[in-house]
Formats: sequence, structure tokens, C-alpha cells
Amino acid sequence: MPRRRKITIRASELECFETLVRELHQRPEFAGFDPSSLHVWTYERYEPKLKDADAILRRFDYWLGVHKGERYLMANGSRLFNKRSWPRR
Repeated sequence: MPRRRKITIRASELECFETLVRELHQRPEFAGFDPSSLHVWTYERYEPKLKDADAILRRFDYWLGVHKGERYLMANGSRLFNKRSWPRR
């Protein structure tokens, strides 16, 4: 999956900045922190896209050819997936 873009906002640009600073000063772990260094970030939303489906299908068909001696789930006469159970550890 591709990385999502990180969106950073300086907290001083938010309307709730004073409230955030007041709340953080009440916590012992933020006793001496610099409020100007406070940032808020989020990651952009995205829909994953399937790229080059033909190449994926070719690779899958190659994989099926390599593993042709194994058992498969059949549907309409076509092999779909390998039914072989994986070894347990």
C-alpha cells in the first residue's frame, strides 16, 4: 500500500489553542513544554486502487501453473484457490 500524506497544522492556528495549552499545563509531563512547538497532524484519506490488473492475473496464472499438482477449489471448471492446508507450527 502507498504511504498516506501526513497533514500537519500548527496548533497556534486553531481556535482552541488556548484551551489546549491550558489543559496541557495541568499535566505534569507537559510542565515545561513550549506551546509554540505544538502541532496537530492527520493522514489524508485515500481509496486503494488496483494497478495493472493484467500483470497480477498473469503472475497468479503462473503461480497456478507451478502448483498444478496440488488440489484446488473448482468453480465452473476453473481453478480458483489452493485448498492445501498449511503446516501448523
